[in-house]
Amino acid sequence: MKTPMTQSFFVQSLRRTLLATMLLAPLAQADNLFIQNGKLYGSDNTGTPISGNVLIRGNRIVAVGAEVKPDADSRIIDAKGRPVTVGLMNAHTGLGTVDIDAEDSTADTATPDLRFGASFDLTDVINPDSVLIPYNRMMGLTRAVVTPAVGHDVFGGQSTLIRLAGDDVVERRQAAVIANYGAHANGANEGSRASTLLAMRMAFDDAKDYTANRAAFQRGERREYSLPYRDLDALLPVLDGRIPLIVAVDRAQDIRAILKLGSEYKLRLILLGASEGHRVAKDIAAAKAAVILAPMENLPDSFDTLSASLSNAAELNRAGVKIAFTSNAGDSPSHNAHLARQGAGNAVANGLPADAALAALTRNPAEMFGISDHYGKLAAGYDADVVVWSDDPLEVTSYPDHVILAGTEQSLVSHQTRLRDRYKEPADPLRAYKR
Repeated sequence: MKTPMTQSFFVQSLRRTLLATMLLAPLAQADNLFIQNGKLYGSDNTGTPISGNVLIRGNRIVAVGAEVKPDADSRIIDAKGRPVTVGLMNAHTGLGTVDIDAEDSTADTATPDLRFGASFDLTDVINPDSVLIPYNRMMGLTRAVVTPAVGHDVFGGQSTLIRLAGDDVVERRQAAVIANYGAHANGANEGSRASTLLAMRMAFDDAKDYTANRAAFQRGERREYSLPYRDLDALLPVLDGRIPLIVAVDRAQDIRAILKLGSEYKLRLILLGASEGHRVAKDIAAAKAAVILAPMENLPDSFDTLSASLSNAAELNRAGVKIAFTSNAGDSPSHNAHLARQGAGNAVANGLPADAALAALTRNPAEMFGISDHYGKLAAGYDADVVVWSDDPLEVTSYPDHVILAGTEQSLVSHQTRLRDRYKEPADPLRAYKR
């Protein structure tokens, strides 16, 4: 067991190492690229890969197919028959908001401030220099949704959609609002789930009243509301359907209750976790709600997840529910956000068709968060986010050989690979600092 002194030394050592390796190899400039001889996945909606080429000019894919030729100035990447896919997307992460969980100064995932709930917004603190971004990018992730952890309130704040490269990684702020429901919901629901539902209804009713009487509220001529006006403002795009409401929920009966609430207020619902979603898959499909899940979470960790199953993804998909993947449906995952791909492979091993698994890492989250017009498909006119894999991308033993984001080939070097290279063959392990 570590003593406080060794823990402190450990954290301080990690901090020094992070600072020393923060500056990674500079990225290549955007280029005209031609990927030839690829096994192309995601070029249409059939799920069947085709043999062909991908022509990229600047940050866009301009042509895909067997007959496509390179430009005179194209830099050629020969895929040699290996799989080529769209860059992957994790629909629920904390990327850019945490580097070391045990070091508070590197974590911005939640707030204990009682003044902020639905309005809590991480966008401006997302750190593009986080060492976790290049690490997950080199594993094939090119986009992610960053969602705060739900703290003291029913509503945890707002999600942000990011690209995993560049000084300005934010693609879309206020992409969704997250709420928590069930045994682990905090704040207003303590004592009974019924109080959580009442708190949600009060918030939505107040937001509607605030919208209709904003001027009177500002003159002090309106009743008090259950939430601060900033939180009510944050709920307005949820109520008018511009953005979805993500609800972390697992138990089958709780899912039914949230679906009823969503129908009552005509919300665009995304269920997060939904461990028992397979028990009410038809209800979820009928409500046109989507689900973000971690396919490998199959063990009950509470009375809400007694029916957790490895077949959850397959059964939801079979019922017609749109699904997307994360690597952890609980706390927003950051260090291993790329493991959503491993979860997808396990979902396939438990009955999910491979093309549906790949869609859950690309096209489906793009549709959920409103960017499917330019991301999620290996087709002309779409963003040049492309990965060339060593083998089947759903196999855990496969790795990216080339990661291209917005037409720029990304470095496959990270803090972790540098540590690996430094210590894999030390001449004198006791004096490695001399190297």
